[in-house]
Amino acid sequence: MLMYLVSQRPFADLSDLRLAFFNEFLVLLYVSTYFILTDTADTPLQDLAGLILVGIIATSTAVNFAYIVWQIGKQVRLSLMPKI
Repeated sequence: MLMYLVSQRPFADLSDLRLAFFNEFLVLLYVSTYFILTDTADTPLQDLAGLILVGIIATSTAVNFAYIVWQIGKQVRLSLMPKI
């Protein structure tokens, strides 16, 4: 998916493309962190991996929520501007 985003640029807005790239990067981090949570790792490392997963989820939620608020603010600002 990352290669598709870079090569095809499926979004017209550059900020949408950046957000999609960021989300795909976080999915890559999330999945690779799951490898640490297998039974072959020791317990302290698994605890750290769990905290890393919580951090990834919190980062993803915060960035996506901020993006939604920013897009709403942009639309409200455009609708309130006097039409010439």
